Amino acid sequence: RDGTVSGNKPVVGGRNITINIADVELLPGEENNITINVTNSFDEVIEGNITVTIDDEEIPINDGVVKYTPEKAGDVTVKVTYVDPNRNYQTKTETSTLTAIKRNSTAQTVIEEPVLGETTELTAQFYDDNGIAVNGGKAIFRINGKTLRNDQGEVIYVDVVNGTATLPDVNITGEWMKPDTTIQAVYSGTDEFDP
Repeated sequence: RDGTVSGNKPVVGGRNITINIADVELLPGEENNITINVTNSFDEVIEGNITVTIDDEEIPINDGVVKYTPEKAGDVTVKVTYVDPNRNYQTKTETSTLTAIKRNSTAQTVIEEPVLGETTELTAQFYDDNGIAVNGGKAIFRINGKTLRNDQGEVIYVDVVNGTATLPDVNITGEWMKPDTTIQAVYSGTDEFDP
């Protein structure tokens, strides 16, 4: 035998590929990078047409990275389709579920020295774990564990805007004059931030 093979027909578009979607936790309200690459059976990154949709919205991919900003916490579906215009590799679609997690929030309350019978302004500042100002949601204030209420007995809710909740004209009562008085701001949370 001379080693000649006859009748051999190359298979077009039959080479196997793997679509890799990085398993990352996403932060709502922030631009997140999701790394996506397509490799051949030798783990070599290959070129081709890659289409990425996240929750049915097409997102551009540049140099193997998709930039995506989820609006709220929860699962998002990432669908990646690869097509080789030269038909050297198979066409393939891969789907993955990534989770946008709520960010933690911390509060710092600012108050002037209280004077019995006068009014004061309560201010609380809310930040996430990275020091970024929380935006949205509501806060309430508590003095020695008692929630502040209006004259009708309703809880007073204050909007949190750019990390700050301010409650003006708070009457200072005898409750404030107790030893070891604590003033607490409590945050409601949003789709982006945990309380």
